[in-house]
Amino acid sequence: MAINYTWKIMGVELQSANNLTNVVTKIKWIRFGVDDADNISGAHPGVTNFSAGEIDPANFTFYEQLNETQVIAWIESKENIAEINQFIDNEINKSRSVKSVSRVEIPWISQI
Repeated sequence: MAINYTWKIMGVELQSANNLTNVVTKIKWIRFGVDDADNISGAHPGVTNFSAGEIDPANFTFYEQLNETQVIAWIESKENIAEINQFIDNEINKSRSVKSVSRVEIPWISQI
């Protein structure tokens, strides 16, 4: 069982801070996991917050110049990725334990 994990950035919130505009202060995201053995998937949504005090004006990247890789790196620097992955693994395992239900005809209704 090998689970492949990916990120999807759903949105960001911006503020002005430290004489800078369009500073990212909140990232909304979903981390997905798919087991390549059986294609069963799970997901974990989340929000990562940043305070104005964390902004380093010397290393500031303007909003228009941000890319997905950089934003994901910010999330990974603040979140416990092992816990998020474990949550997704548990979701995948729960999906495996769900029993499928077969449709059956009711015995007293005649078939058309």
